[in-house]
Amino acid sequence: ATTDVLFPAKNEDNGRLSITWKGPLLNDLEMEEAHSILWNYMISTSAAPLVKSLIDIPEPLCSSISHSTEDYPVTLVTVTFKGVKPEKHAEIREIAMQTLKETYQGS
Repeated sequence: ATTDVLFPAKNEDNGRLSITWKGPLLNDLEMEEAHSILWNYMISTSAAPLVKSLIDIPEPLCSSISHSTEDYPVTLVTVTFKGVKPEKHAEIREIAMQTLKETYQGS
């Protein structure tokens, strides 16, 4: 299920969008490392799949992408897209999820 939580900002023309998932159990170090490798692959270079599909396009949908984790018994994994126009949230979410799916399936 998807839940949108909106926060006010000084500049309403450009903001950020964060997508958060439940990650691996905190004590599953192998899966934690796998997640770290995955997100480095997905966002860390200009050849990264999410960068290619959201930034390196004629009309970029965001200006940067980062990821972070929060350590709880079940880790939270958050991907943040910055420089996002509010009307592009749904499009970014859709493209991001499709890119993840295609990467997972090896397309």
